[in-house]
Order: sequence, then C-alpha cells, then structure tokens
Amino acid sequence: MLLDHHYQSARMLIDNRVRTKPLAIPAEYMDAAFAARFWDKVSQDPDGCWRWTGQRNRGTGYGVVEVLRRLGGLRKKFTAYAHRVAWVLSGRELPDNLFLCRSCTEPACVNPDHFSPGDDIANARNTSRKGRFRQQQTMECPRGHSLTDESNVYWVPADVEGATSGRSCRACQIERALARYQQDPEHWTRLARERRAADPEKIRAYHQSWRDANREKCREYSRRHELKKLAS
Repeated sequence: MLLDHHYQSARMLIDNRVRTKPLAIPAEYMDAAFAARFWDKVSQDPDGCWRWTGQRNRGTGYGVVEVLRRLGGLRKKFTAYAHRVAWVLSGRELPDNLFLCRSCTEPACVNPDHFSPGDDIANARNTSRKGRFRQQQTMECPRGHSLTDESNVYWVPADVEGATSGRSCRACQIERALARYQQDPEHWTRLARERRAADPEKIRAYHQSWRDANREKCREYSRRHELKKLAS
C-alpha cells in the first residue's frame, strides 16, 4: 500500500511538470576503441550483475561515461549513463524518450539482461517497487513518530485524481489540530456545525466510508464505551 502511494505521488509529479526525457545514444558515437575502454571498467559479479567500476553519479549511484559525438565538423563530449551505453553496445535499440528499468537492485549494474525499456510511468513504478524514492527511506517524522506504520500515515491529497502529493504524520496532525482547537474552541465548534449544515449528505458519506475502512477500530471503541458504562 505504501509503495503504491509513492508511485502515485511520482506519477502526479510526472504528469504536472516539464521534464527532460532521456535521449537515444546512436551506435555510431562508439567505435571499437571506445567499446574496449568501456568494457575494461566493467566487473562481472557472481550474482549476475555487471558492476561499473568507473565514475558514478553521486546522487543515484549510476555509472556515468563520457561519449564523444560529432556535430558537423565539431567534436563534443556529453555524459551518458553507463547502463544506457552498455545497452547500445550490446546491439540493442533504445528509442528517444524511453528509460531503462532495472530488474536488480544494484545501481552500478550495466548488464543489459537486467534492463527493459519503459516510459517514465513504468520507471517511476519500478523505482517505487524497490523503495528507492527518498521519501520511502524516511522512517520517522521530525518528532519521532513512525512513518512505516500505515495507521499513522496521512496521504496529502493531490490535484490529480487518484494521485497523492506526499505523506504526513497523522499523530503530528492530531496534535496540531488539538492545539488550534484549544486556542479557540468556540470558533472550531461553530465551523464544524456550519460544514455539517452546508452538506450533511457529504459528511454522512464520509463518516460511513471511514467506518467501513476502520471496522476494527469502531468495534474496539464500542467495547471501551460499554466497559466505561458498566464501570460507572
């Protein structure tokens, strides 16, 4: 469930921003000498990964390599991901605007058999499945509440239907709401009454949906309420 929410959040970002898509790397940019230098920096591990031993991107851990291309009469270098270069050197085609989604969990792997082409949505889903989004690696909120317990996670609604823009700590939200209520209880009580009066059907449907999703909590609340009545 948590991974699905992270994927939806990434999908919303993908759909709502202008992004630089990956470009194909023509094979003519790479001669035999380049290929020999490239494969010299690849170490084949027993687990099947081909580990890139050259320069790596500090943020992602992916291998990077400089590729020389010719523009007219000029020669210019550009930086490409090593796994994309390995894909082209293995004789496979990679069209523009497609990512390479890896099946392993080693960022430095360049084994073409561990990759498959996919669009940005497939790439975001693959990243989410492996738990590599930065937000997925945050286990606690600044106040120390757990963010791995789904009952304590509130997913902030996004503008895009079916997507979420991020997660928030439910315990912290409750503490902030209680603090606001204690500052001016009359205002918040009046506001709640106005909202119920404005659209009672919506409020009733919301409460019913919450009860349907939290049946065990409702039963536990009822048991505690009955015990209180018996004790009094």
